[in-house]
Amino acid sequence: MPSNRSKKRPKPTMKQAAVTHAVVPAALLLQIDFPGIPDLYQLFKNGIEWFLTNVVSGLLDALSAIFSLGYEMFLFYPNPADVSVLNTLWEISFSAYVAMAGLSFLYILLMAQYFAGTDSADLQLHLEKVTKYFAVIFISRELIAFFVAFTHTLTGLYYQTSYDLSIGVTITRAIIDEVGLYVGYNWGVLAVGLMLIAGLGLILILVLRMLIIYVTYALLPLLLAFKLVNVGPWKRVNVMGEKFIKVSAKLMLFGVLVTALIWSSTLLTDFSTYDSASSGTFAGGAAVDDSLPDGRFSTHGQLAQYIQDFFLLITPLLMIDFVGFKLIMDLL
Repeated sequence: MPSNRSKKRPKPTMKQAAVTHAVVPAALLLQIDFPGIPDLYQLFKNGIEWFLTNVVSGLLDALSAIFSLGYEMFLFYPNPADVSVLNTLWEISFSAYVAMAGLSFLYILLMAQYFAGTDSADLQLHLEKVTKYFAVIFISRELIAFFVAFTHTLTGLYYQTSYDLSIGVTITRAIIDEVGLYVGYNWGVLAVGLMLIAGLGLILILVLRMLIIYVTYALLPLLLAFKLVNVGPWKRVNVMGEKFIKVSAKLMLFGVLVTALIWSSTLLTDFSTYDSASSGTFAGGAAVDDSLPDGRFSTHGQLAQYIQDFFLLITPLLMIDFVGFKLIMDLL
């Protein structure tokens, strides 16, 4: 029996032959020189270069402007005891606690008529609970204010002025210059994405952290008031209130983690050898120079060192974002 390979291949149809022969001219069309017509291939290449240059450079410039604002306004948020609006809300919340305490006594007296001898109708147990919560509320503002000031002090121990996230913009531009157009700008897109996640994610977490602590400070009497009547839909409110209190305590200590991780990255690499691409720093947010530098390294090194420094700069923030979002999701 003859093998199948010995059989002749069928001849292509006219349509297939036309498509096959049309591929080569289409691929070479941009490289053909026509008299009186500019080089199409060069025009196409220049257009791609212009697009990549303007898009990536624009994103890097935008990041420089964002990072120049600094993070300290959210990292070292004002002590809630010094915010008059929060103190006013606390007083309203305390008034609500007093009203809820009075209504809860009426509820206990009513329950005693039908369920005498049960915990839900125990007037003495309820009186002890009201007194305990009142004592917690009485010292809550001073206690939270002290804990905020204490955690700010711990956070400041690792507060390094040499750290500036906009250095990532400088490193990215140096890498683009080092490796060429297409590889460099592919790296630029990746770097911009990482810096957006790391930098803007940190800002979002710090803002949410501040708001959660402020809400806990101002509404703590009301949250404890709901615990006096732990029945029906109030049970879910009580669970949420307990989560707010626990998460707030963890988020106060979160600032220590932020500066400790960032401080550790400054030990591994001397970021002060790089020119900042913005007019601000992570620590202090104060202007380093009124005029923006050109975003270049003050001293040039190897490509591998650039990439290593970039990830040493970004990785701590990615870790911070992961831990911060996990804490906030625990609240939800």
